[in-house]
Amino acid sequence: MKKHHLLTALLAISVAAFFGCKSGSDSMTTGPGGPELEGSDTEQASANDIDNPESGHPSGSASFGKFSAIRFETDSASIRPGDRGTLNQVGDYLKNNPSAKILVAGNCDERGTAEYNRALGQRRAQAARSALRSKGISADRISTVSYGEDKPVGSWEQNRRDDFGIIE
Repeated sequence: MKKHHLLTALLAISVAAFFGCKSGSDSMTTGPGGPELEGSDTEQASANDIDNPESGHPSGSASFGKFSAIRFETDSASIRPGDRGTLNQVGDYLKNNPSAKILVAGNCDERGTAEYNRALGQRRAQAARSALRSKGISADRISTVSYGEDKPVGSWEQNRRDDFGIIE
């Protein structure tokens, strides 16, 4: 029981450190839990912003479905080689449509705590964002959100994903 509380406290501290860290850079490092953001100038939306167009957040009118989702292994935010094609399609779309913006929505399966899944979903969205940035896409054209486990679509494997929405 004490071990569980210690692990929960360590996770809470890690999540707080992850979201509290802002250095203005856009680099990522890989740690034991997958890529961790060292700093970011991304516009980060909350799940409530996306679900509520009245929030004034530009992603309130994101349309999903134009691009395939990319999938992740359990407890991982590493982009799989087979998903590079989807990221290339998204990058090409953004290059060919200079006024377009994209929302990357990170998702998780239901295993783990809500807090852990929200943080993992954000790391997944940031991994895709970083891949798009490496293709020359400007940071101000890529927003991220983590739905954690809140938007399931099927099996655990199907829920470990990033979805891409075009912001209209």
